[in-house]
Amino acid sequence: PAQIGMQSTRGFKQFPQLYAQGIMTEGVEYLKGEVHYIAACIFKQTLIKFGAIREDKPTTKELLQASNLSVDDLKKLARVFAKTIGLPEHVDFCRESAVQLFDFSTRARC
Repeated sequence: PAQIGMQSTRGFKQFPQLYAQGIMTEGVEYLKGEVHYIAACIFKQTLIKFGAIREDKPTTKELLQASNLSVDDLKKLARVFAKTIGLPEHVDFCRESAVQLFDFSTRARC
């Protein structure tokens, strides 16, 4: 698959389409094969601003409770990324696991 790396928008205007909308990210990757795969480390403040996280909470566990997440708003944010990389609006999300949040705040060692 083709791999297209995108740079961080944190503190820079290197990715102006996202930065102009207040989307702060690090480590955005776009992979194109049979499907399009976009992975982005989106700052918590951006997730809150766009409604994907309803409100800030004191712990990560509380923050990522299902009741505090809006998958519809997360999909809207994902659509902004898709549009920015040139995917047309009519491209559907995958039926299963279309958008997901992962917590990278801790590190485990095996």
